[in-house]
Amino acid sequence: MVSNVYQELFERWPNPLLVCFRNSIAYANQALLRLSSYSGKELLNQPVALLLPEMSQKPASETIARLKSGRTIPVEVRRGTLPDSMHEVLIIQDIAEQKLAEQGLRRSKTLLESLVTHTPAAVAMFDRDLRYIAFSDRWLTDYNLGKRDLTGLHHYDVFPEIRNLPEWIEIHKRCLAGATASSEDEMFPRQDGGTDWIKWEVKPWFDEHNEIGGIIMMTEVTTARKRAEEMLRLSEERFSQAFSASPVALAISRLQDGLIVDVNETFIKLFEFERSEVIGRTSTELGLFGSAGRAALTDQVRLQDNKQFEMIGFRKSGKPIEMLVSTQIITLEGEEHLLSTGIDISERKEAERARLTAEAELRKKNEELERFAATVSHDLRSPLITIQSFTEFVRASINERDPEKCLQELQYIEKAASKMDALLTELGSLARLGRQETAHTICDLDSIVADAIDLTAGRTTAAQMRINRSVIPFNVKCERRRLVEVFQNLFDNAAKFAAKANPELTITAERQENEVVVLVKDNGLGIAPAFINKVFELFEKLNHDKEGSGMGLALAQRIIELHGGRIWCHSDGLQKGTTFFCALPIAEQR
Repeated sequence: MVSNVYQELFERWPNPLLVCFRNSIAYANQALLRLSSYSGKELLNQPVALLLPEMSQKPASETIARLKSGRTIPVEVRRGTLPDSMHEVLIIQDIAEQKLAEQGLRRSKTLLESLVTHTPAAVAMFDRDLRYIAFSDRWLTDYNLGKRDLTGLHHYDVFPEIRNLPEWIEIHKRCLAGATASSEDEMFPRQDGGTDWIKWEVKPWFDEHNEIGGIIMMTEVTTARKRAEEMLRLSEERFSQAFSASPVALAISRLQDGLIVDVNETFIKLFEFERSEVIGRTSTELGLFGSAGRAALTDQVRLQDNKQFEMIGFRKSGKPIEMLVSTQIITLEGEEHLLSTGIDISERKEAERARLTAEAELRKKNEELERFAATVSHDLRSPLITIQSFTEFVRASINERDPEKCLQELQYIEKAASKMDALLTELGSLARLGRQETAHTICDLDSIVADAIDLTAGRTTAAQMRINRSVIPFNVKCERRRLVEVFQNLFDNAAKFAAKANPELTITAERQENEVVVLVKDNGLGIAPAFINKVFELFEKLNHDKEGSGMGLALAQRIIELHGGRIWCHSDGLQKGTTFFCALPIAEQR
């Protein structure tokens, strides 16, 4: 029991209070009963842990108190001992409101720091000693400070050049005394020798006691704008100089009535006029572009088409000039003008006409060559037909001759005839390439490769060849049948010269700028270095033991080149496989 003297004192104690005996509650004052909602009888002789489940043994500590309702609240507990040394006194302080206030203060500080950090302007907050409290990301970016943490650093240590600018030091002092200062455009010499132009404002900030806690700086680096203004001034000067010295004929005329207000020296030389004859007159009056010339120029303006277009101009003498002309509306002193440019393309057009004439003559010669090839093919095919027909007679006479010898001769005749026929067929195909005007369409290159794989499946299966291929996500503009023929030839060769053990064919593709390069790689016979440059030559056979005419790769090269592409190969030598590369312009990516 607690003596009456202590009990009367404890009852008057304003804070919740417990008296404990051997960790059991011996007494609880009215303030504690109001806080916990327990009665005195409910708490008497109960363990202290009923109210303070996590209490520390320290003389003073923060913990939680569990109320009768089960709700917990933060409390501060101070411990003491009565004079009898047998009873312990616990004075309990409800600190819930204090905790809420601290949380609110921390939240406000976090929000302030977040606002300053992420504001899109260059902002920094300093204490009275000009040490950084907060700063925005833009502050670091504008002043090239990287990812530095400026917190606690002195402003003049971050920007040591300010120590040599007494006027700025004075501004900081005045603002720390309560003034506000600003500037729209001020030069800021940097320590590295460079110069920035900034717009700034400095003002004090006040703490909770309404006393000046430091200053806030808000700045905007205007160096880029100042440089742009200077560049604009220089640009105008350069335009004037470039206008006069340009190798292109330039003329400026009023859009409203077409009066020419300025021309450059190239214009004068091209049209053979004196400057005084041109200024103040229109192109129609001068006859520069014929009667419809001015209308053609203004039509381009109305269509808002600034592309170049061809026109016929006329010199003062009346001699025509083939020209490439463009127009653009510009504003001079608030009035719309037409800037016209002209290039003399007479020589280029003449060269183009000569080229077209030469191409026509070349086509004519090619047609003659094609007819020649057709004639030769016909003349050589006739004896082959005769040989093939004669074999029928030989078979009919087998019983009258030596059958084995006759059949053997027949096989030789038929084999030679078939080989020559195939040779002539490929020769004719090669001769026709590029001369038959077949429309090219946009095709899926992946499906072209797939078709070629299907067409060579018999030979690759017979060779027990494993085929590895990746999807080729590109389109090309082509004659589909011809490209299938190219890859069919490559896959057929890979199977023909396949490795004896574990033959493989790998087909991949990669983009290189505006081309797709298809790689056809095998692990077969390979090519000796001395023959690597001969594989695309006509009738070139590197292995005479294998069937074929020696024209397949020459035909493939011709097809690829007619599609604006390239084909080449690489091999590390015999028995080390071969890789063929086919590069084709990309039409569009899927």
